[in-house]
Amino acid sequence: MHQLMFNGSDIVEGPDGSDIVFQWVPTDLIVTQGGDDNDFKVRCLSYINSLHPEQHKDMYKSIEDIFADLPDVISLPQKSKVSLQGKTLQVIVKFADIILTPGNPWYRGGEWHIEGTPAENIVETGIYYFDCENITVPRLELRAEIEEPFYQQNDDSGVAGTFGLLHGDRLIQEFGFVQAMTSRCVVFPNSLQHRVEPRKSLAFFLIDFNKSIPSTSVIPPQQQTWRECGFELTIEKHRLVDVEPNIRAMLPRGTPLIQAKQQRLDLMKQRSAEGSDDEEGHEHSRWYTRFFCVCEY
Repeated sequence: MHQLMFNGSDIVEGPDGSDIVFQWVPTDLIVTQGGDDNDFKVRCLSYINSLHPEQHKDMYKSIEDIFADLPDVISLPQKSKVSLQGKTLQVIVKFADIILTPGNPWYRGGEWHIEGTPAENIVETGIYYFDCENITVPRLELRAEIEEPFYQQNDDSGVAGTFGLLHGDRLIQEFGFVQAMTSRCVVFPNSLQHRVEPRKSLAFFLIDFNKSIPSTSVIPPQQQTWRECGFELTIEKHRLVDVEPNIRAMLPRGTPLIQAKQQRLDLMKQRSAEGSDDEEGHEHSRWYTRFFCVCEY
């Protein structure tokens, strides 16, 4: 059972000195390992934002099972191995669906981006592709920003030969792409910029362990319909029909759907990088690209 009725909630504030207004709300999960197969097990400790835990109980189980497969990928051998065993994680869960139809058969692809803002502290992204039908196999493209190298003034040929950089080149390193086939899981650090093509996917944005943020454990559901449903069940369970009007008057109303849609547009506007179209017609690409300029003086 996930708590949907709260006595109060946390005040969510943006990072110091930031004008960030919105924060995605993560879910708290616990990761364990054991059983006969010694596999990872995951359990949601709080509700998933915008996904009702009673109405979508089976989906919660599927989400937990899918995320349980990700730690094997996240914990691949590396210089500083991080184990998720026994940890309580904060994860933002997102469903994405881009549909192509005969009337709308073309999608140019998403913009280059990383996930979230400093308000979320996202360190890793895990994506599960659950449907890619009626299209050629889509791709997930990856790249990273690089530092401008040290070089002697006017050493155009030396820079080109050593670093492969010409005047005006982007300061990025391309990592190619991953084919987003159905049932494939992809995990990558949020330091990598990525761009998507049409697909249906389930994404997990992992919050930095050391920088927890307010989650659905302390933030009550924002949906007005959820609160109404929970209120009706409480009244019926405790037989409080006689005092229902008084109790209803004291409860916060939640966010109406029209207001929620406007807030979503405001969030998207704030998180859209400001910039110009590049030569490929991809708006805002310059926000995530610095250009190399050979110093001549």
